[in-house]
Amino acid sequence: MSARPARADGAPAGAGIPSDARPGGAYDRYVAKLAAEGRFSGVVLLSHRGRTVLSRSYGMADKEKGIPNGENTAFSLSSAGKPFHAVAILQLAQRGQLQLSDTVGTHLTGYAKKIAEQVTIHHLLTGTSGMKTPDEDVQRTFQSRKEVHEFYEQWARQATPEAPPGAPAATPAPRSPFPRRSSKP
Repeated sequence: MSARPARADGAPAGAGIPSDARPGGAYDRYVAKLAAEGRFSGVVLLSHRGRTVLSRSYGMADKEKGIPNGENTAFSLSSAGKPFHAVAILQLAQRGQLQLSDTVGTHLTGYAKKIAEQVTIHHLLTGTSGMKTPDEDVQRTFQSRKEVHEFYEQWARQATPEAPPGAPAATPAPRSPFPRRSSKP
């Protein structure tokens, strides 16, 4: 499990790039050490003022299949992508390309009729869509961005209506560690 260089900006030493961020610098050595200890597997990209100064891959994307990580490895980010999706959608709304009150069916096809006609973009952004999606295989290894897109497009279309749109997500209320007191003597 050694680090494999993908690319590094060959900027001259005087370009103001911190030496710790350069290939072989403190950060590169730190991540390589974690990878050698089996405590990190992934891809690192460091930029300085818009220029790539370090891009390295460590470990395996899929140990069983012997697929190493690379700069084109597509990782499942699961819920970590939600803030990025929200920003992108809000930028589209700001440009007038969609409205938060638009239904799923206004922009997408292949969803159950109830979802397409009743669930709005606002519901999706606020977690109040009432949709139940299939369990996600976060261990799955993708070979390309296209494969990621196709998989999640199909996965999302398997959603089923579970509660009325606009209702809060069905999560159990936390139990109090304190016994309830009766108001009666």
